[in-house]
Amino acid sequence: MNATKDQITAFNNTVQNANEKMEEGLGELEVAIKTIKGIVPKSGLKAKKENSQQSKSFFDTIINPPIGAEAMNIYKRLNSSLVMLRSEYNTIRDNQQGVIKAVLAYNKHAISADKERRVQKKEYRDKLTQLSEKISNANKRLETSQKELSQKNENLFRDITDAKNIALSSMDNAQTQSLYVTLVVGIASTLAALIFGLLLTAGIRTKLRNANSAVNAITEGDLSAEIKATGNDEISSLLISTSQMRDKIVEVIGAMSLVIEKISENSSKLEVTADQVSDGTSQQATSVQETSASMDEMANTINENARNATETDETAKLLAENALVCSNSMKKTSEAMSDIFERIAIVGEITRKIELLALNASVEAARAGEHGKGFAVVASEVSKLAELSKDAASEIQRSSTDGKKLADETNQMLDELLPEIEKTQNLVQNISASSKEQATGAEQINDAIKTLDNVIQQNALASSNLSVSANELAQIVPNLEDLVKQFKLAKIEDDIETSEEEDEPSENTSSDNTDDTDTSSNEDNKSDNKQDFGRY
Repeated sequence: MNATKDQITAFNNTVQNANEKMEEGLGELEVAIKTIKGIVPKSGLKAKKENSQQSKSFFDTIINPPIGAEAMNIYKRLNSSLVMLRSEYNTIRDNQQGVIKAVLAYNKHAISADKERRVQKKEYRDKLTQLSEKISNANKRLETSQKELSQKNENLFRDITDAKNIALSSMDNAQTQSLYVTLVVGIASTLAALIFGLLLTAGIRTKLRNANSAVNAITEGDLSAEIKATGNDEISSLLISTSQMRDKIVEVIGAMSLVIEKISENSSKLEVTADQVSDGTSQQATSVQETSASMDEMANTINENARNATETDETAKLLAENALVCSNSMKKTSEAMSDIFERIAIVGEITRKIELLALNASVEAARAGEHGKGFAVVASEVSKLAELSKDAASEIQRSSTDGKKLADETNQMLDELLPEIEKTQNLVQNISASSKEQATGAEQINDAIKTLDNVIQQNALASSNLSVSANELAQIVPNLEDLVKQFKLAKIEDDIETSEEEDEPSENTSSDNTDDTDTSSNEDNKSDNKQDFGRY
């Protein structure tokens, strides 16, 4: 672009120099033509005033006929050539001014378009980089939230499943053992009653009363009373089994309490995570909307660039046409200069003849003596005019040579400028094509943003559903706590602490085992946990 600007400046300077040379040459040619025109009438007047009838006849014979007719013909031809050159020069000057204006306008427009293209290209890259960073950060936050949410769901489902399995297993074992013990005790009691009779009635009644009290207390949920069993009889075994059943129930309730606490804690964390995911989704939606608005502005800018490129292309075409017209005009100017060379040669020949005629007139005036003094003066003036005409012709020839040289240089510069204009036109067309590709890319990015917006909306809906599920789970926890509180436990805190100490190594072991499991087993556990959670 800088090289083109320098060429335009050099072209403008060359055109101005050529115009000045042509103006100078035309002025000198006009002076020479006027000088040639003034030779015949001026010498004729002096001859009429100063010479006698004989001298006048001699002067008319020697000077007027040959010089007047030939000079008049040359004057008419030179004058017509001068008028034609003036007309062609005005046309060329107008074309040059048009070309210069078009070149300056095109250069200004091209520089402006190039600056705008660079600025917009930089803005486009910056916006694309910001969009990529925002999308990447949003995806990272979304993946992190999803991983945390998935891990918490797995822990929650695992805790619920373990608690349910422990409770069901303990209840089944306790009921089976209780039925079995009750059946055995009943049979043993019946046999003992039949065999031992009244001897064992008192002891049996006491032990049965203790067992009945213990069972009733367990039935009512009071697990704080101690069950004492002495002896090796069946009732003692029943009391021992009842005590073991109570201990199992206490252990189950302690485990359920821990599970309930974990469920409560995880449900709170789950609710907080759901809120964070919802907030993050809202922020992502806002960022996507801002990005979409930025992309719309970018698309409008790209379309405006495409329109500017189209206008620049049209200006380049017009400039190429004007440059071609100017090149043709400069060729015509060169041809006109060649014609001037030929005309100047004729003027030189006429000047030479005038000098010879002046010399002959001087010789004849010297022969005439006193009567030839007037002829001598006229011959001297004619010789001076011939010398002036010769000098003017030489100067015109030099100016014409310089003008032709400048015209040829201008034509050469135009020939060099035309490929640059075509190259610039091709660059503008490439810019237009790139703008169209950028517009297509912007549309694709807008489509991707819309797809991302839909995904974010789905994530927002999922986080909302997750928050609702967390709230429902938090509402279930108090019900479980109320069920556990129905049991009276004397050593529930000690049992809980003991179970926590026992759970710590088991949790470490389970975490290690969890890290070593395959993906397929994790997916099966997730599906089972989701089914169990659905039952709750």
